[in-house]
Amino acid sequence: LRIAHAHMAFIVGHKKGVFINTLLKPLLKLFTTKRLACGEAAARYVWGSAKGVTIINNAIDLKKFRYDPQVRMEYRRKLNIQDDELVIGHVGRFDEQKNHTFLIRVFDALCKEYPGKIFRMIMIGEGELLETIKMSVEKTEYFDKLHFLGLQSDVNNWMQAFDIFLLPSLFEGLPVVGVEAQAIGLPCVFSDSITSEFKMSNRVSFLSLKAPLKQWTNIIYRYIIEQSKDDNRQIITSKGFNIVIEAPKLEKIYLNG
Repeated sequence: LRIAHAHMAFIVGHKKGVFINTLLKPLLKLFTTKRLACGEAAARYVWGSAKGVTIINNAIDLKKFRYDPQVRMEYRRKLNIQDDELVIGHVGRFDEQKNHTFLIRVFDALCKEYPGKIFRMIMIGEGELLETIKMSVEKTEYFDKLHFLGLQSDVNNWMQAFDIFLLPSLFEGLPVVGVEAQAIGLPCVFSDSITSEFKMSNRVSFLSLKAPLKQWTNIIYRYIIEQSKDDNRQIITSKGFNIVIEAPKLEKIYLNG
């Protein structure tokens, strides 16, 4: 039993990655006995078609990702964030794929376009570009509003402190963190490089990275000032992202092929 599980929908702007994938995909198809993917887009990218591919969703523990106003208050206090301050949140490794440079540009545009509001941005994750990104913003007037938290073992709790979640990735498969953000009830703005298969909330948008920054800031601001949380747990379960239901399916494949 030789299982291969596809998690990447496509790769752009990364010549080495494109070359390696092009070289190895035929071998993967030849030697794999069971084809899995995290979504149809990932299946088509790796296998050429979703036919004959078993979709195993990137399911999550909904008990951990449930909106809790007390946890929200506790974690905002850790950073001295006031109730009227608006928090943009991001979780992702600091590498080219996650596009932190664009994330900073969006934050800068928000601060300039809405000077009457106080914005903060919490970024969770580590990676080879972390220090580079820090150095690029350390002399800006809003540097003290940026929180680089590194790796955190309680990401689910930190996400409670967010008012909105941003993921402007250059490429993704089907990001678990996007499902987690929706489970907590956060509005989300993703790049349209990310598959829309996992949209489970009315307050989720997919925007082009080539779109004017004002388009990004307008949608972010509209979502963020609503200051409401959606209960998406039922639809998340119905779409197959509840780990209690999905994990046994994967176990069955491992045991029985």
